[in-house]
Amino acid sequence: MLFYDTCSLLKELDKIFSAPFAISNISLIELENIKTSSTKDEETKYRARKVLHLLEENETKFNLIIFKDKFLTKEFKHYEVNNDLKIISCAYFLSKSEPVVFIT
Repeated sequence: MLFYDTCSLLKELDKIFSAPFAISNISLIELENIKTSSTKDEETKYRARKVLHLLEENETKFNLIIFKDKFLTKEFKHYEVNNDLKIISCAYFLSKSEPVVFIT
């Protein structure tokens, strides 16, 4: 299973539905913030809106991993808890049940 982080969703939006994939709900939150951000350029905001639209249209064609604090296992205890770590921990959680290729 492919697992996309937020940046890879923005960069690979034309390819994301070419194979089974998963994302974290944290990426959805980040995309929502990007699309209205005053610090992002218009192209990035457009791509965020487009990705969100595609995900909504195809909600049954990907796996959404909802971050839970329990995902922050001992492997992550030495790192600052931020959105990147939460996304990585979602991919790690998924990898315990199936092979995952993390795309970043």
